[in-house]
Amino acid sequence: MRNEIFFHSPRRSLGGRLDYRLIPFSDRLRQALVEIKVPHQFIDRDDFSLRNAAGKNHITFHTNKSDPKYINWKDGYLDDYHYFDPSGFSGYSAIVDQRFSPDQVDRKMAERFYDDLSEKYIATGRTKWDPLGLAYKASQVPKIPAGSIVVFLQVHNDVTMKLAYTSNEKMIAATLRNRNGRAVYIKRHPKCSSIEVTAMLKKYACDRSDVYITRGHVHHLVEQAGLVVCMNSGAGFEALLQCVPVVTFAKSDYHHVSFTVRNIEMADSVFSKVQTKEMRIKKYLYWYLKQKMVSPLDENFTEKIADTMAKQGWL
Repeated sequence: MRNEIFFHSPRRSLGGRLDYRLIPFSDRLRQALVEIKVPHQFIDRDDFSLRNAAGKNHITFHTNKSDPKYINWKDGYLDDYHYFDPSGFSGYSAIVDQRFSPDQVDRKMAERFYDDLSEKYIATGRTKWDPLGLAYKASQVPKIPAGSIVVFLQVHNDVTMKLAYTSNEKMIAATLRNRNGRAVYIKRHPKCSSIEVTAMLKKYACDRSDVYITRGHVHHLVEQAGLVVCMNSGAGFEALLQCVPVVTFAKSDYHHVSFTVRNIEMADSVFSKVQTKEMRIKKYLYWYLKQKMVSPLDENFTEKIADTMAKQGWL
């Protein structure tokens, strides 16, 4: 007999507080569990008393549990695509260790998919946090030299920063050392309130004539950039939507197409190897989003959910 599934869902996807990013997936998952005919209950994620209930399988939100009794759900870098993963999200996900073979992805399918992504996200200014592109439409296009380097910082206490190979300071220092005459623009994470980061950015703005602190929209900045640098942030993934090369300084699930600095001592060598590989990126986006992530718009949504559950031994 199959174990009952406890779906620990955020209140905002259960109707308590509306969140348009989560409700479509939550609704499709409810439907899929009925179609698969597996016993299940929807549990408020904040009810921690049931988080480790024995004899149950668990679907948990925004978690990185690598356990056969758990499947991790989280919205991905783009709001239409979600993790439904046995290990977690971002650099914790099972995608990290999977092999990407560009030769196995059809070129025409990848190009069509890429064109659709560009129309849906880049042309409209749509992001995960701004699905209607309102901030993009209201923002001014920053005047930065074409080919500049844009550095996106992350919140220092974000769980994904535990996967960093170095610090923000050393990442910036390595970038400046390898700028080769290019201007460097640094964008602070919108949710960062660190006093230390404030002091660091003020110092760069005062001491360097080739470093600029920007609040520009991610799509505007990437559009004019020749290179994007980050730890493992969503901004790095979004840069791939414009086929801009990305240097990462943390473990990520898009390392297959980024240039990763795993040892700060090797940063100069990694920067020297950076090049634009448009077709590889386009094929990767198809592989990653269509084959590894799950979208409520997928025609085979139920099949994808069932396949992950079966691999966990739930079916």
